[in-house]
Amino acid sequence: SDIAPRESIGRFMALQGFGGTFGVALAPFILGFLASTMGWREAIQYIAVFSIPILVCIWWLLNRPSGHEKKGVTERVITSKTVIVFILMGFVLQGFVFRSLVSFFPTYMVDIHGSSLKIAGLLTSLLFMGSAFAELIGGEWADRTEKLNVIVISYGIRCVLLYLINVIIHEGSLIFLILAFGIAQGLSVPAMSSLILYMSPPDSAGKSYGAIFSIGTITGFFSPIIVGYIADLYDLSFSFSFLIICLVCAFIFASMARILRFR
Repeated sequence: SDIAPRESIGRFMALQGFGGTFGVALAPFILGFLASTMGWREAIQYIAVFSIPILVCIWWLLNRPSGHEKKGVTERVITSKTVIVFILMGFVLQGFVFRSLVSFFPTYMVDIHGSSLKIAGLLTSLLFMGSAFAELIGGEWADRTEKLNVIVISYGIRCVLLYLINVIIHEGSLIFLILAFGIAQGLSVPAMSSLILYMSPPDSAGKSYGAIFSIGTITGFFSPIIVGYIADLYDLSFSFSFLIICLVCAFIFASMARILRFR
């Protein structure tokens, strides 16, 4: 919010999100390849070494002075507490699903669909690679339409696609569905990030982002525990059915927020 014009906030959020999601996309394939060739311990050590240049870049950016004049957001502000609560509940649930996919999708492909470790890593990379590039399109879309429209459409499409991934066995169809799910996921990320700005009091966007992403981190802590426990009781296919229910609830909450905001 400090460097982006209000009318282009979605584009800037897309660029910011692209970097993170692109890294998430590369990680399963690289880690799966390294683990299958040299073992898990060595693979994780190599990944740790790769992170050192990133830390140097972050340190350099933190020490750069900002010359941008901060401006409060006065247009399209969401003031209804009910709408904000529905939006946040949707955010939390879809974040739960996202963190669960990051943690379990490769294992799910191996256990349920019989993929090899390399193929499972490649398909997981495909999911997040599609999401990364879709964020660039989603940023432009979010700047040109109501952001809640983008979010509702994305949640709804993902409900259907995750259900199909969980029930369809045909390999060619799975590749298409996984890529489509990643694209649908990425389209909504800039809209979700920029929508936080319009729910924040003036000059409090940083606090709002920090609070919401902290909630997302806490969700990420609990999601592997819950999904893993369900998988131990039944299997990962049943766990993914639970994730579908979470996405359906997120879709309902976002739809309610959309209706209440413009009624």
